[in-house]
Amino acid sequence: DSSSIDKPSSLAEILRRPEISYDRLEGAFPELFKGNAAALSARAKRSIEMEIKYEGYVKRQQEQVKRQKRMEERIIPEGIDFHQLYGLSFRARESLSRVRPRSLGQAARVSGVTPADSLALLIHLEKEERGGKHEG
Repeated sequence: DSSSIDKPSSLAEILRRPEISYDRLEGAFPELFKGNAAALSARAKRSIEMEIKYEGYVKRQQEQVKRQKRMEERIIPEGIDFHQLYGLSFRARESLSRVRPRSLGQAARVSGVTPADSLALLIHLEKEERGGKHEG
């Protein structure tokens, strides 16, 4: 049975398994759910179950939002010559020169700009901030 426990696990770790529900966990360990926990409504139990099951997904989404916010806050200098930046594809140089995005986040959404192009642009911006211009 895939729900067997062969090593010490917390109740949350067990509940993260797709085949385990709050009710099934409560039925398997009734001594742990005595008292206040027994008084939980079905809605509260479902809420707890979903929060635990999707905790990793929610954390990843929150990190992605933070990364996106940092990219939106990373301003691209107005006079930048995209054609002179090392590591950008020809298509990205053309697209960025035409669109003239104000931030790294905007640049990443420009058609023709790949994740590798965004990384090359980020590296350039970081070198600029440190004073070591890197063009070519």
